[in-house]
Amino acid sequence: MASTLKINNLDTASGSTMTLASGKTLDTSAGTLVPSANQIIQCFEVNFSTETSTTSATFGDINGATISFAPKYSNSKLLFQGTFMVRYEHTTSTGIANRFMWNGTIVNPTQTYQGFDASGNNYRAFSLHGSITAGTTSTATAKAQVARYNGGTGWINWNGGFTSGFTVMEIAQ
Repeated sequence: MASTLKINNLDTASGSTMTLASGKTLDTSAGTLVPSANQIIQCFEVNFSTETSTTSATFGDINGATISFAPKYSNSKLLFQGTFMVRYEHTTSTGIANRFMWNGTIVNPTQTYQGFDASGNNYRAFSLHGSITAGTTSTATAKAQVARYNGGTGWINWNGGFTSGFTVMEIAQ
C-alpha cells in the first residue's frame, strides 16, 4: 500500500546534504522539478549534410538546419553552438556568413562576415555561437541561415560531401 507524505518544506537534521537511499528513484514526472540557475534543462541537436547554395547577400535558410521545440520556461537562456562546413568562390574580395534565428529573431547578429578572402575557392569550417532568452513556452523554431558578400557563390555542405550541425541548450535562469 502506497502512502503520501504531505510537507511544505524539507530541511536536514544536521549538515547540508539530503541523500536518497541507494537503489531508490525520485520520480517527479507527475509534478514539476524546478532546476537551479545555470542548469541545462533540455538539449537539442541537428546534423545535416544536404547542400545549400546561395549567391544572395540576404540571409536564407540552410537546408535541414532546423530544430523545433517548446522551452520549459520563457525566461530560460537558449545557448546556440554550431559548426558549418562552407565553400565559397569568387574573383574579387567576397565573403560568407552564417547566423542563428529563434522564433523569427536574430540570435547572433552578424556585423562582419566570418569568411572573407581576396580570391579563389575557399573551404572552411565555421564555428558560431550565440544566446537569446526563450521568450515563450510554446513550440518555436531554431534555425541557421547563410548569406554571401560581394558576389560569387557560397555553399554549406558543398556537393553533399560534408556534414554540419548545431545544438541548442535551454539553460535555467
